[in-house]
Amino acid sequence: HDALPIYVGERVIGLDPLRTDFIWTKLYRDLNWIGPYGASLCAISGLDMALLDLKGKVFAYADPHSNTGYVVPRHALIAAGQDVSTHFQKTFFTWSHAKAIHAVASGLAEGAAVDSYVWDSLQKVDPQLVARTRIVWKSEEFGFPPIVAYHRVSQKDFDIFQQALFGMHEDPAGRALLDKLNLDGFVAGDQRLYDGVVKMMRELGEL
Repeated sequence: HDALPIYVGERVIGLDPLRTDFIWTKLYRDLNWIGPYGASLCAISGLDMALLDLKGKVFAYADPHSNTGYVVPRHALIAAGQDVSTHFQKTFFTWSHAKAIHAVASGLAEGAAVDSYVWDSLQKVDPQLVARTRIVWKSEEFGFPPIVAYHRVSQKDFDIFQQALFGMHEDPAGRALLDKLNLDGFVAGDQRLYDGVVKMMRELGEL
């Protein structure tokens, strides 16, 4: 059964960890080929405990104005019928996604909500730090935080700045900066990318 952890992992990655009954039933059926007890039941029970670990634990939010770092986890809990005010033993803000990862890695928090872009980028810069954390759930994809301009900026200046961003990947200095930022480049925005965020905030009564 050395391959069992990999087999189990392939079947639960991407599933909502708050739907523990669904995951337990799914794994019970998928692992039936090796028997309903023994190694299969141990694997399911171990996973079940891991998913429930965050309940009653210390949890770090990135920022009260963050989508992935605050809106998403609370919306997911409410959608699963959980009471956000009592689900965790204690919550606090770290005021940045990187610091939220640090909080988990250092043991200050037992879970945190962070942007996957920050987690992936930090993994390249400090892999040893990120190795002390693990991903237990991924939300649906949302639009990347946009770069916006003040409404009184002239159209001429707006266009110059926008074209500079769009052309960064074609310029050596711009390419070097993008690499440091762990980005491929910039494209024109589409407000529809943020419809999911708007929907969640409205359901939370925060918009």
